[in-house]
Amino acid sequence: MIRGLYIASSGLILRQIQQENLSNNIANINNPGFKNDKICFKSFNEVLLQNYDKKVGNTNFKQILGTMPMGIGLDETKTDFSQGILEETGRNLDFAIEGDGFLQF
Repeated sequence: MIRGLYIASSGLILRQIQQENLSNNIANINNPGFKNDKICFKSFNEVLLQNYDKKVGNTNFKQILGTMPMGIGLDETKTDFSQGILEETGRNLDFAIEGDGFLQF
């Protein structure tokens, strides 16, 4: 039963990460030049469980708890670098980069 709770909690934690990422993308949707992120999940046959509850002095140490079959983990976060929509402003000092590239100050 405890293993089932660990499996369920790993899914809940990853869904929370996905929801936080989605809220960040929505909050910044109107910012010029914002590039949204996408969360990629990876299912594992076995996920290594560990915690940092073991303390020696003021330092926490990693403690291996064992493996959990059928767990899920965060694989990577991918940023979408596709070209955004160019908008004509009519002002002399405004400019945009079309194609690949970034502006560095």
